[in-house]
Amino acid sequence: MSRGLFAFVVQMLACLGVTSIGVWALARPRHLQQFINSNFALLPNVEETGQVMPILLRLVGIFALWYGYMLSSGFRQELSALGFGWFFGQSANM
Repeated sequence: MSRGLFAFVVQMLACLGVTSIGVWALARPRHLQQFINSNFALLPNVEETGQVMPILLRLVGIFALWYGYMLSSGFRQELSALGFGWFFGQSANM
């Protein structure tokens, strides 16, 4: 595997990871809080907090989804510049 392809695969995995954490934070913020608390002890227990921590985790989730979207749009432009514009419905004469 060439270096460029390896870097592209690593970037795609990072994009999928960021997006999946964003979806997790939006869908089940208390479950994410419990996971972070039990494995890394970075957040307080779910029982000790009110509604503040799930709201903050949802905001982090929105940011992570936006960041994943921006990463994927950068990949789309990169692949279009390499000649794979037909994959995204763009003409080759652009």
